[in-house]
Amino acid sequence: MKVSSFKPTSSPPTTNPRTTNSPSTNSPIQSPINPTGLTYAANGVYASPSLSSGMSTALQAQPPRVLMVNDSPHTGHMIAAPLTASGAQVRTTSSVNEALLSVKEWRPNVLVSDSHLPVKNGYDLIRDLRALGPDQGGRTPAIALTANAGPDERMRLLAAGYQMQMTKPVDPAELSQAIANLANRMPGPTTG
Repeated sequence: MKVSSFKPTSSPPTTNPRTTNSPSTNSPIQSPINPTGLTYAANGVYASPSLSSGMSTALQAQPPRVLMVNDSPHTGHMIAAPLTASGAQVRTTSSVNEALLSVKEWRPNVLVSDSHLPVKNGYDLIRDLRALGPDQGGRTPAIALTANAGPDERMRLLAAGYQMQMTKPVDPAELSQAIANLANRMPGPTTG
C-alpha cells in the first residue's frame, strides 16, 4: 500500500511555546507534553519542520487540515505526530463541544475522533456534526477510532455518519492513507 504524504506551501511556525530555555544553559528543554519535537502555532495547530514528499497532486496545493478528537492529550499527540510529520495540519480537541467549535471556526478537511469520549461520545459528536449546515462544516468527512473491532460496532459507526472506522491502536501509515483518501474524494471545506 502506497502512503501519500503531505507538504505545505508555506513554512511552518519556527517557535515552540511549549519549549522553555534552561536557566543554566539557555538551551531548549523539550516539554513532556511535546516529546515529538513538533512545533506548535499559537492556535494549537501542529506543524512539522521536516516534511516528506511524494503526495498526490490534489494535496500539494494545500495540506489537509485534520481535527483530532481524543480525551487523552497524550494519545491525541501520539496519533497527531506522524500526521504532522507527513505535512498535515493537525488540531487536537478533547471534547465534543470543543470539536464542534473547531469545525465551525477552523474548517478541517477530515475529523478523526475516538468513539469513546467522556460526557458526550463519538456518536453524539457525529450526530451533532451532521446536524450542522454544509456552510458550518456539517459534511466534514469523519473517521472513528475505537478499541472495539467487532463488525457490529463498525456498522453502527458508519450508520451514524462516519465515513470510516479504524481499530486502535491505529497504524499511522494506514491512518495517513485514509485521511488522504477522504480529503481527495470528499468536497473540501471552503475557508474565507
